[in-house]
Amino acid sequence: MAGEDIRISEFNELQFKMIRIHKLQDQINELWINPLSPNFSFGDYNYNLIIAILEDLYSEVHAKCSKEEQDKIKEDFENIEDTIEKNPPYVIGSHPTSKKANLDMPNWKELKRELKRINLYIRTLLDNHGYSPDKSWDDGL
Repeated sequence: MAGEDIRISEFNELQFKMIRIHKLQDQINELWINPLSPNFSFGDYNYNLIIAILEDLYSEVHAKCSKEEQDKIKEDFENIEDTIEKNPPYVIGSHPTSKKANLDMPNWKELKRELKRINLYIRTLLDNHGYSPDKSWDDGL
């Protein structure tokens, strides 16, 4: 009887993990509609929220990742932090009295490229470690 309880518990945990992953991916997809927009609900730009959600998404697969995968993703997140710090997508106007933030297109393109790369890498990790729909289901469609 105890063995059955463990199997049921493992099944339920996997289902809840898949739901969490799905919700996180949905949130990222919604924020990508306008990643440069300020998000007044959270008091930050959408691109910063995407980064935070990508970190949460990675945490769902972290335990299954190899040391090399963990090191790579750690470096990727550090690179994104450095990119934002050194080359922010929004810069305050060059005139001393200007308080308006202006989009710096080359900086944004660099950050966007980094975000897309890490997003794809995390989704690949999820797929490689079994956190995606069963591919065999696609055979009949």
